[in-house]
Order: sequence, then structure tokens, then C-alpha cells
Amino acid sequence: MPKKLLYKVYKIYYEDGSFYIGVTSKSGIHYDNYWGSNTTDLKHTHKDILYHTHHKSDAKLTELLFQLKYFDDPKCLNKMLNIRLRRDFIKKIPKFKLKIDG
Repeated sequence: MPKKLLYKVYKIYYEDGSFYIGVTSKSGIHYDNYWGSNTTDLKHTHKDILYHTHHKSDAKLTELLFQLKYFDDPKCLNKMLNIRLRRDFIKKIPKFKLKIDG
């Protein structure tokens, strides 16, 4: 039986205080050496795993929620919210409340 992938939503921190949020299924040394798809000349300091799951759809939705949380933060380097999810696949995510200030 093939090994089930573990998807990680991560946050990379940079020396100037900025950060990038992403998702990957890389593991081991490949994850350790992976610093996201963000293209920047900034020097990274570390990364944290914000969420992990065996379900790609859950990981992508969680990534989007974190990106939306920091949408107005000038330190957030994410430039694109690119997500497409089938609603049936994400029924198992925890319930949450979303407050959007206008």
C-alpha cells in the first residue's frame, strides 16, 4: 500500500519581519530544504507548520484561511490566492467563524 501523503500548511519568516504562507506535501530532507514558491531575495530565518492533514483539500482550504487572515498585513508576501476546491471534499474540516471587517 502506498504511503499516504501528509500535507503541511507552513509559514516562512524572513529577517525583515515579513512572512509567506504556503502548502506542501514534501517531507524529510526535501521539506527541510524547501522554502516555498515565493520568489524573493529576502533571507529566511525559519518556518513553522501551522496545520497538517492527509487531505489535500483540507490543507488548501486552511492555507487560504490563513492567507485571508493576513490579507491586509503589509508583511504578508503572498500575492496570489489561487484555490479551487470541491465542497464535498472539505466537509470534515473543523467548524469556524469568519468575521470580515469592512
